[in-house]
Amino acid sequence: MKRTILLLLTLALLATFGTTYWLRSGRFVREGRRDAARDLENGKLGFEICGMMRGWDGEYAALLQQRYGIQLRSVAGCIVTEESSGHLGGYNAVMLPEIHRRFGAGVLERTADEARAKYNKRVAEIQAKNKPSPAAADTRQP
Repeated sequence: MKRTILLLLTLALLATFGTTYWLRSGRFVREGRRDAARDLENGKLGFEICGMMRGWDGEYAALLQQRYGIQLRSVAGCIVTEESSGHLGGYNAVMLPEIHRRFGAGVLERTADEARAKYNKRVAEIQAKNKPSPAAADTRQP
């Protein structure tokens, strides 16, 4: 009997908190969709990202803006809240079909690949430039 009551209380708590989370998340998704629709009405394209920034994100943002007029927005860093996650999901759900309609499916992925390749090339050039020559390595004292 005690186990049944404990189980029912646990299920009631989970249902309450799960429903609260779902309702709050839904609000943030709706806000993201509304913001995207407003941006589109104002002639603006955007794409939201979250998570730890990558070294090539600056190059990616520049390419998206210059070529396609798409503003890349980081809405959260390493700590992603339900608000930022919900807004991002709603915003991108509206924007992505329009971006794909205008520029073709996969435009974001192709641009990201190009930005990553440019960044990696630049890093390799810097590393090669800063690498000590074999002659310099021979002159070091033990």
